[in-house]
Amino acid sequence: MFNYNTVSFEDSKKKLHTYKLLEIINSIYRQRQMAIFNQDWNLVDELNFHGQILAEMMLQEDYRKSLHWQERRNSQLTRTSECEFCSRPAEVVHHNKYFGVLFMERLGIDLKSLCHNCHQTQHECINVISGKEIIQTESLKKVN
Repeated sequence: MFNYNTVSFEDSKKKLHTYKLLEIINSIYRQRQMAIFNQDWNLVDELNFHGQILAEMMLQEDYRKSLHWQERRNSQLTRTSECEFCSRPAEVVHHNKYFGVLFMERLGIDLKSLCHNCHQTQHECINVISGKEIIQTESLKKVN
């Protein structure tokens, strides 16, 4: 019998080869840029919807290769070139959240400019706040 608890969502996405979606999401990005230029806001909304679905299906490392993410990252670092926590030079753009914002990230709201150290600290805090350790501890108790 297959144990669903042993397979993570990220493991499943790796088997789907999400890098193959990169060309599609880049095409949607280019279409959206043209729709913005033409002020076709209904088409922009539709493309955002489809882009968001694709983005959420992709592994983070594949999504970060997209034209959209490269533009968002560069714009955020240009907008805020210093780490928002310690004021050192920013090197990383951090998502405040992923679900519901991918392919539509707002500068300064959904994204933060951080140095590498503060970015690492931010992720360590998120793991504690999200209760990841508590969930792991609870699952260990069930096994024992």
